[in-house]
Parts: sequence; structure tokens; C-alpha cells
Amino acid sequence: VDESLSATVSDLTCTGEGMLGDMASKILSPKLAQINGRTFPLAALSLGDVKLRDLRMQAGDPLRITAAFGS
Repeated sequence: VDESLSATVSDLTCTGEGMLGDMASKILSPKLAQINGRTFPLAALSLGDVKLRDLRMQAGDPLRITAAFGS
């Protein structure tokens, strides 16, 4: 996510465990490949009069994402 609140998707993968996890992974992997490398303007997403103003991400286990919204 850059300063203009545009998110670029890169190197997404999906793995699963067990029969259902493997099946879900096989369904999701081609979809993830389609969006790999694309950029999405998060600030342009419309929620009525409310807009995304700030986004913070904290890498770790778990990944934490905090968003601030305003009009």
C-alpha cells in the first residue's frame, strides 16, 4: 500500500491441508494469479459518504490491519 492508498497485489499464494483445503487451494490459486501484479486504488472505493483516510499494516502473526475512515 503506497502513500496514495493504492494497494498492489504481488506474490499471493494459497495452500491447504487435507482434502477440502487442497480443493479450495486449487479453486483459489487461478483467481489469485489473475490479480497478481494489479494495483487497486483503495481510496476510490465508495462506502457512501465515508472514505478511507488512512491504512496501517503490522506484519506478524497475526497480520494486523487498521483502517481510518472519514467523510
